[in-house]
Amino acid sequence: MASDDEKEITRELNIQIHAIRAAPKGSEKTVSQERELLKRMIGLVSSPYITVKIVVARHIPVYIKSFEDLEDDAINAVYDLCEDQESTVRMEGYRAITQISTFFPKHVKRNADVLVQLLQSDERREVLIVSRQLLLHLDLDPAVTLNVLCDQIVPPEVPVDEEDQAVRDRLRSLVIEFMRGMAAKGSILRHSTKSELGPDTVLVNRVMSAISRLSPSDGDILFKDIILDLPAYEEGSQRSRDLLRNLVEEAESCYRSEAGEDSDNTSLTHTRHLMSLAAIVAVQRRLTSSVPIVQFWCPNKISTAMLGRLSEDLQLFVFDNVLNAYGELSSDALQTKDFKAIRTSLVDALTPLLSRFVTAQGSAHRVWSAYKALLTVYKQHAAETKWQVPPSLMTTLRDLQAQAEEITNLSDEEKEQKTCLRQVQDLTLSLLDSSTASAPASSNSKGISSHIHKNNAGPVHINHQVRRRRRQHVKWLPPFRQAHAQETLGKSSNQHHSQDDRTQYPRQLRVWPETLPSSTRRLAHKALCLLS
Repeated sequence: MASDDEKEITRELNIQIHAIRAAPKGSEKTVSQERELLKRMIGLVSSPYITVKIVVARHIPVYIKSFEDLEDDAINAVYDLCEDQESTVRMEGYRAITQISTFFPKHVKRNADVLVQLLQSDERREVLIVSRQLLLHLDLDPAVTLNVLCDQIVPPEVPVDEEDQAVRDRLRSLVIEFMRGMAAKGSILRHSTKSELGPDTVLVNRVMSAISRLSPSDGDILFKDIILDLPAYEEGSQRSRDLLRNLVEEAESCYRSEAGEDSDNTSLTHTRHLMSLAAIVAVQRRLTSSVPIVQFWCPNKISTAMLGRLSEDLQLFVFDNVLNAYGELSSDALQTKDFKAIRTSLVDALTPLLSRFVTAQGSAHRVWSAYKALLTVYKQHAAETKWQVPPSLMTTLRDLQAQAEEITNLSDEEKEQKTCLRQVQDLTLSLLDSSTASAPASSNSKGISSHIHKNNAGPVHINHQVRRRRRQHVKWLPPFRQAHAQETLGKSSNQHHSQDDRTQYPRQLRVWPETLPSSTRRLAHKALCLLS
């Protein structure tokens, strides 16, 4: 209950305020009364009465604009009210700060910094009031206010003591939580533009300049939840290309320090984080070409020597990151001379990793989109060069085919993964078929030619050799191939074939027609592998 003194002081203040409002504006007497009232209110900030301090907080900003000589004293008086023991007084002080910023735009930065510090309040209701005042400051001057928020987000470049670091870390998390909230994010988006001159560029430039010094969790929130939602970052825009380029350049700098010859750090913490963000830009959201990601890793960083220094988990990350980026490349990019060399380096360096990941236990190693990309690399490499699938890789491909076929419990919502699994199966089967077909054909040619060279016995010995090889490959054929096999064998017994026709016969039996459904080809291939 208010005391008599409290009531009296409150009544006197209200009388003075009403009298000034009723007096002629700008007269010497009125100005003198306003000055005296402002001085009195500054002094009453230390009053023990709650009602008096609430009146003071509500009216100091109104009169401060007329007296620049009392400006600092009045602002400091409002700051004192924000630290009062009573919650109601503090909240009136928070609102007074915004009023001062409205009347004096030059104080927006100073007042926004005070409000950011006040986010550390333990009272949830007060935090909501402070957040509301910060939102109003974002509307008053978005560029300045975003700069103030970034001052608390960006870690200091010079080391600080442990206690100060703990305070900074807590305040950073509070500011990030405020910025990712719906209200603040909406305000940021509202003031953003697609040009490079908008206030949002302040946020982007400050965050990107310090992203390698942020923790991965903080960097993810700022990058994925705020920056990538800005209207400037749309598919094919120049700012999207610049964003990816900045990420890769920063990753290059981190890689030199984390994986240098004199460094024992092979975890590549910051490099990994930055390249994962780059993948979000170019692979997941497809805002720009993924060429910079592939060029970052290839060819030097995925050499056998470099990969051998990394942990298995990090090897899996590199495998997934570079192959998914490669899978997003356009056909024009793949035809360049540089990318043909890159394809060779991918085959040489990543094939051992494929064998290890496929044979490893656990679904975490089944990065199917990366598997699909590498199988595509194999197929392109085989088509453009004389490369053939080595026997050790054929075993890995069979294991991969079996694993893909085991996954049958995908829901309708996982349509993309279903498609990826089906493509992996088709690519694996195609590689196995082509390798199985080319191997007998090659051995037949060598065997027949050597037999002719040694015996020089003419066509009779050649026919005997071909028939023996035919019997070896016609132990079992799927029903849809039996008629073709019998027809071909009948013809060969009645007429003379050239050497090329005869040596190609086993290849004809092992290559399934492209017109057959892929599911039928997979079943036939499995049956033939089991029976052979």
